[in-house]
Amino acid sequence: MRDTAQLIAKSTLINSGDVLQSRYRILHQLGDGGFSRTYLAEDLNHFNERCVLKEFAPQLKGTFALEKAQELFEREAGVLYRLQHSQIPQFRQLFRYKQENKKSHLFLVQDYVEGQTYQDLLNNRLEEGKKFSEAEVSQLLSQVLPILEYIHSMGVVHRDISPENLILRSTDKLPVLIDFGCIKQVENKTQYQLSSAIPSAQALSLIGTALGKSGYAPPEQIERGIVFAHSDLYALAATAVVLLTGKEPQQLIDLNDYRWNWQEEVTVSAKLEWLLTTMLSPNPSDRFGSAVEVSKILDSISVKTPTHKRIELAKTTVPPIRKKVLSNLFNQKPPNKIKIHISPTSLSKLKFFGSLATVLILGGFLCLKVQDLDVVAPDVSNSDNSVPIGSDVNAAQEILRSVAQAQTLLNQEGGFDGIPFKVQIIKDDNNPEIAQ
Repeated sequence: MRDTAQLIAKSTLINSGDVLQSRYRILHQLGDGGFSRTYLAEDLNHFNERCVLKEFAPQLKGTFALEKAQELFEREAGVLYRLQHSQIPQFRQLFRYKQENKKSHLFLVQDYVEGQTYQDLLNNRLEEGKKFSEAEVSQLLSQVLPILEYIHSMGVVHRDISPENLILRSTDKLPVLIDFGCIKQVENKTQYQLSSAIPSAQALSLIGTALGKSGYAPPEQIERGIVFAHSDLYALAATAVVLLTGKEPQQLIDLNDYRWNWQEEVTVSAKLEWLLTTMLSPNPSDRFGSAVEVSKILDSISVKTPTHKRIELAKTTVPPIRKKVLSNLFNQKPPNKIKIHISPTSLSKLKFFGSLATVLILGGFLCLKVQDLDVVAPDVSNSDNSVPIGSDVNAAQEILRSVAQAQTLLNQEGGFDGIPFKVQIIKDDNNPEIAQ
C-alpha cells in the first residue's frame, strides 16, 4: 500500500487552558482538517486578544506523505507572511512546541475573524426555507474578486475557495478569505524545469498536489493538480451557485462532461447567469482569465431594464431560433459595426439570408436581455450577409426595419460600453470583388 493511502489516528495534543510559548492560552478547538487542527486562543502579550493557532497534524503515514504535508503547511506560513490584505487573516508567528516526552509540533498563529462562515449562513437560511438572493451573491462576488485579484498578483492561487472558507466578518460585514492551507505559488519557471527534466506523469505529481473540495475545484485541479488564476474563479462561481440554489455541487454537476445544470433551480438575470456559467466552464480556455476581467463585467450589471418587457418584444419581432445558435451568440465578442451587403439575390436564397438577418436581430435583443453585456452577435463583418432587396423589396424592408429597431433599442441602453451600435449598409451588386 502506498504511503498516501495510509491513515493514522491523530492524538489530542493540546487541551483547553494550556498555555503555549508562555503566551497563547488555548480556549477550545475550532476545527480538524486533513493536515491541521485549529484552536481559538488568547494572546497574553496582546491584552488577551483572540487569535487562531493552527497545529500541523497530518492524518498521513509515510515519509513522503508527511514531508509533502509539512511542505504545504510551511508554505502557508510563508505566503500568509507576505500577504497584506484587510480581508485575509494576518499572519503572526510560526513556532514549534514540545510537551514532555512527546514529539514537537509545528504551530502557525494568525488573526481570529469573528463572524459566521457562508456555509453556516446558508444552513441557517435553508432551515427557514430561504436562500441567498441574486443581489446578495452579486455583492459577495464584488467583494471577493478584489481579494483574488490581489493574491493572484502576488503569484498565489488559493485552491480551496468554498462557503466554508469565506467568513462574513461581524465588525464590518465584509467577507474574509481564510484557510490558505492548500495554496500553491505559481512558479512557471520551476514547473518548466521539472517538466523538462522528468517524464510528464511524474512531473504532474510534483508540480501540483491535487487538493481542493470536490465540486468546488475545477476538473483539471481535482484530476491532475494543475491550477491557474481561473481555478479560483471557478471555485468562487461554484460557491455563488451553491448559495443561490441551496444545493451542493454534486447535485448540480453532470459527471459525464462536468457541466453544471443549475439554471433551472433559481431565477437570476441573464447577465449573471452567463457570467457564472462562463466561470464554471469545464474547459479552462473557455473561462475568464482574471479576477479583473470578471470584476469589469460584474460592474456593468447596474442599470436594470424590466425583463418581461424585453422578452415580450423579442416574441413579437424575432422568430424562433435553434438553441445551438443561441449558444454561439453567447460565446462571441460583439462587433462595433455590422455590415449588411445588399445584393440582387434570388428568391430561393431568401430563407437562408433571412435567417442570417434574424441572427443579427436576435443578437440585438439578446444584448438588451443581458443589459449592456459585452457579448451579443458573432462578428459578421467578413461574411456574406445580404437582404433580398433585388428579388423581394417588401421582405428586405421588413428585415431592415427590424434591424433598425434593434439598433435604436440597443443604443437607448447605452450601446456597447457607451459606444453606439452601428449598422453599415453597402450595395455590392452581388459582385464578390465589390464586396471585398
